[in-house]
Amino acid sequence: MTKKISFTPVTIDSLARGSLADPLTPGLAIEVLPSGKKRWYYRRKIAGRKVVATLFGELYPSMTIADARAWARGLNDQVEAGIDPRVTLRKAKSHAQMTVAFAHGLYMEAVRDGRISRRQSTLKPNSIRLKLGYYRRDIAPKLGSRSIYDITENELIELVEAKGKTAKVGANGLAAELRVFFGWACFLTGKEVGLSATLRLPIQRAFLLCASADITAVRESDWPSQKPSSVHRALVDRERPL
Repeated sequence: MTKKISFTPVTIDSLARGSLADPLTPGLAIEVLPSGKKRWYYRRKIAGRKVVATLFGELYPSMTIADARAWARGLNDQVEAGIDPRVTLRKAKSHAQMTVAFAHGLYMEAVRDGRISRRQSTLKPNSIRLKLGYYRRDIAPKLGSRSIYDITENELIELVEAKGKTAKVGANGLAAELRVFFGWACFLTGKEVGLSATLRLPIQRAFLLCASADITAVRESDWPSQKPSSVHRALVDRERPL
């Protein structure tokens, strides 16, 4: 049975087996593993639910007593509010793993399978090469390693404007491809990515960049004032993916 005694480095170092609960932090305890190493863990019932959340922390002493208590306090804030911290953690990991590069890989699989629209049409090889070209030349170097959920409208405007300084026709194509890619990610056809179309920004002028005779003249100040939110939701406001 878990003992409740004072938490100090001395008492933790002397713990040879079993576990030791922190008397000052609900849910927090440390256990001795079969290897002899000591690991923090958290276990507590979620308020208003018949569910007990168990999460494992790092090893002691790499994770100090103060660090473990801070970690557990954050979990307690969620548990006491009726939130399952395991669900929060899974969502955070999913968001971190869903980089633009990873999402684009899923997108290209859908392109090759004809799943980027409800029409289920397969693109010609040349069209697929164009898509890959835009990604490799213009998108990947700047955004590939970033979480797709963190991309802002300003960043995509800058991509298109930079392209427009040397290739206006190419900039139009890039803007159109950004619309299709991020639009796919927002709708059911891109459910693997998990972006919500209902959260996209109501920017009605997103594709002035495509129609403008002078792409580089379209400045950030020309766009509606919006909070810095994900532009992939803005770019699909006017049209669904092709």
